[in-house]
Amino acid sequence: MRDLAAGVVGEEGFRATDPLLLVQVTEFACGGFVLAATRNHAVADGTGFARLLRAAGELARGAPRPSVLPVTCGDDDASLPPLPPAVAAMERALLELPPRDFAYLDVTVPFHCISRVKSEFAAAAGEGEEACTVFEAVVAVLWRCRTRVVMTDADAPAPLVFAASVRDLVGAERGYYGNCITSAVAVPTSGEVANGSVVDVVRLIKRAKQQMLHQFRIKKKDDGAGEEEGHEDQLDDEDVMFGYNALDVTSWRNLGADAVDFGGGTPARVMCRFNRMPIVMALFSPEQAARLSTNLLTLDPGVTPIVMFTKPAAIESGIENVTGGA
Repeated sequence: MRDLAAGVVGEEGFRATDPLLLVQVTEFACGGFVLAATRNHAVADGTGFARLLRAAGELARGAPRPSVLPVTCGDDDASLPPLPPAVAAMERALLELPPRDFAYLDVTVPFHCISRVKSEFAAAAGEGEEACTVFEAVVAVLWRCRTRVVMTDADAPAPLVFAASVRDLVGAERGYYGNCITSAVAVPTSGEVANGSVVDVVRLIKRAKQQMLHQFRIKKKDDGAGEEEGHEDQLDDEDVMFGYNALDVTSWRNLGADAVDFGGGTPARVMCRFNRMPIVMALFSPEQAARLSTNLLTLDPGVTPIVMFTKPAAIESGIENVTGGA
């Protein structure tokens, strides 16, 4: 996998002299190819970068210009609000922490498991309660299982942090390619997560999403970011937020990278190559067939997405060639 990556970033992350974007294409005898891109996250978030790749694909297929033209946050009066101070402070503190060595696990969450969690939640849901999503079901399973393993004190915090797009909340233009994400946070006790039902854990995740809505509200004239509510005191505690009990989650399921097409069809698989990080992290790749792949480890600030394209008749052999040489 290292040979397929574009420019491996060092343990210190991106330096001021490093390129903001590196792209490498590896072609295989079967006709398939791997496109690997390493980006500095300061340039774009996952949604913005996927839009860049889709635009490149449209141009490669002969389009005169991308279907969604790029804009910056200063192109109109709808400039974007800053991150809430507590979230910004947590992100800055993360950049100062040294990387650690964690075990790497590639976990497959079967869709029959996801369906069971969603069904259990639907049976217990109250009037007006929104249905359990795939993301919530998978996070609930991983968070509860991991907390049961690492828990030493039922009263100790078991933080969950997950990245969430706020493009719609702040009124970002459709063609905005830059960063437009925040962190949603839940800080229950380890006992609540480990000993609660999966329905209870899903509700903790939903509550974190609702609290995020208070961080931002749809931007109107002379209006800024919303007031913060929730876990400001815990966000200031690095031992809590970045300790071994904490789990950081990000999902690539709905970013659009799996819709990139350079003329031969969409990718057979979208995945990433991990470097060391100071926190435990789970990354959800777009699902394939009846499974959802989850990489549980750490996510480097210069993450390298690996996008595999194959000819329709050579999908299986192409994947075997790639994985066999990794």
